[in-house]
Amino acid sequence: MDVLLKKILSYHFVFVVGFLPNPLFALETDKISLKAGYSRAIEDRSDTNGGSSDALDPGNDGFIINTTAMFNSQYSDYFDTYLDFAWLQYTDRKVIIPGLGIVHSAELEDSAIQPFIGAGVGYAFMYLDDSPSAKLDSIDRNGQSVVFTLQAGADIPLSESLSLDLTARYDMYNIDSSFLQDSGLTIVKDRGALSVLAGLSYHFDSPSRSNYVDEDFDGVTRNLDRCPDTLINVPVNEAGCPQYRFNINLSFNFAKFGIDDIVEHPDFNAAEFLKKNTQYSVRIIGYTDSKGSASFNEKLAKKRAIEAKQYFLDKGVSAERVAILGRGEREALRNSKGEDSDLANRRIKLEFYRTELGAE
Repeated sequence: MDVLLKKILSYHFVFVVGFLPNPLFALETDKISLKAGYSRAIEDRSDTNGGSSDALDPGNDGFIINTTAMFNSQYSDYFDTYLDFAWLQYTDRKVIIPGLGIVHSAELEDSAIQPFIGAGVGYAFMYLDDSPSAKLDSIDRNGQSVVFTLQAGADIPLSESLSLDLTARYDMYNIDSSFLQDSGLTIVKDRGALSVLAGLSYHFDSPSRSNYVDEDFDGVTRNLDRCPDTLINVPVNEAGCPQYRFNINLSFNFAKFGIDDIVEHPDFNAAEFLKKNTQYSVRIIGYTDSKGSASFNEKLAKKRAIEAKQYFLDKGVSAERVAILGRGEREALRNSKGEDSDLANRRIKLEFYRTELGAE
């Protein structure tokens, strides 16, 4: 489906002047966007001449729906071209704006987020409410105007193909519409709209952009990540590889030492990490809360460590890479009383380290 969509949408737009053998402008589809948000009509007012005081309120608050197609030009490294369609809906009127313009996107060093600014021109068509409930006798109900658009925002990648698009735009136009109400003349003056939008963008093939995707969610983008398939929640260094030493604490329920539920926790699969990273070993340290006698807690802590080791052996991790230790209720994470503190203290600590470095 994804391949078919690209074949349908990723076509070239070529503008030819006269009978020149080569195109003057060659544009390739970069992305398409669909956004929606809040719009505020600005510098609007109603003037009445001899009419009643209940003249129609311009209704400045509304919403905007916007779709955009962005194109890369082979003749400019600084600007992209876009085609744009916006629908602004207010209480008593709507404004439809087709347009086109240029956008400059900045590539921040070591960041996947791309801020952008743009400017464009279009044409606005305004339509006042013509429902029977409006009770208006139209003189010049609908208006038209040239539009100048300024916009700024940021493109935040979610995957190689999708991104979150946040945009603020200002549309400047000049439309006067007039109508009769209660035998008085009302003139609605529209001078522009300020809108904030959010939506999704679909990106076509863009190798430079995909370099800034964080595929394994470790906080290091692809262009800097030397270990692009690190397991989730593994602490990494600046190169995106697992740190030489790191600890993981996993909690138990009271007086239980079953290991499967916590070692296979979806937030961190310890056995999978050891199988995937054979240069690492682990020391398993068992702990308990302060309930029960010290001797009972020492035995329970040791049981937890032993069962955790056996679990790793059953998963194919060699015995020489797994060490154990039981410390009972010592080295508590929390010294306060209460179930939350007890749960934090009932745990095993997995100390991962590069085998050649040895355990601390």
